[in-house]
Amino acid sequence: MRNEMYNKNKEIAVSNPVLSHISDTYSEVGSELDKIIVDARVKFIMGEITEADFDAAVARWREEGGDKIIEEYTKAYNDSAK
Repeated sequence: MRNEMYNKNKEIAVSNPVLSHISDTYSEVGSELDKIIVDARVKFIMGEITEADFDAAVARWREEGGDKIIEEYTKAYNDSAK
């Protein structure tokens, strides 16, 4: 069954190109930042917050280290592609 599901999904799956890379910032504060997004996602799906509230959570994530994580993963990915 695993092989069957793998074969079905490989046609539509989107791989995460940063899985093999490291972000020092994510290592330090990633769990706290993940909580911001997970909480906002659940609240948005449940109708407890608006889209603007969700966007505010994303902005908070970015301000509290998300932008640095993006920068670190982008650099690592670009360096590996050379």
